[in-house]
Amino acid sequence: MKKVSDKQPNFKFAMGVKLRDPVSGFEGVVCARSEYATGCNHYGLKPSGLTEKGTLKDWAWIDENYLEELPTAEKQKRGNGGGPAPDPPAM
Repeated sequence: MKKVSDKQPNFKFAMGVKLRDPVSGFEGVVCARSEYATGCNHYGLKPSGLTEKGTLKDWAWIDENYLEELPTAEKQKRGNGGGPAPDPPAM
């Protein structure tokens, strides 16, 4: 069986940086990245804060071309795992 690609993904943004979609205004920290066979890179962004009901806000998966990096005092440190995480988007 032929492999699609042996190359490593080339992501524009690092894990832990804060990004914004200027069209929707959605902001969040990069907690996941995904490369598709079509060549698109998507980022799983986790917003800060809680909803009005006191629950965690939903993640958003946004295409790399729509995102811009926001200045932050310090990038989020990567932990060694654990905790709830959403499923990656379906193709």
